[in-house]
Amino acid sequence: MYRDAEALVSRFNSLADQIDSLGEQAVSAMEADIEALNGLASQIASVNRNLLKKKTRAESTATVARSARSVAEGLESVCRN
Repeated sequence: MYRDAEALVSRFNSLADQIDSLGEQAVSAMEADIEALNGLASQIASVNRNLLKKKTRAESTATVARSARSVAEGLESVCRN
């Protein structure tokens, strides 16, 4: 009976370790996604600033469009994960 109890405790400890590990992995994945989204938000802010500057000038709209397209592709990539 004592050995059965020890085995059960050991199994519970093992399961608790696995659950902790899964939780840590989930947190790490979320942190990575948040960092990626923050980077994309920064890029969007930069594109917005450029758009405001370019709005008053009729030059280099192709550069701004490429930047926006790049940000959109990055956002699409993060959303797929």
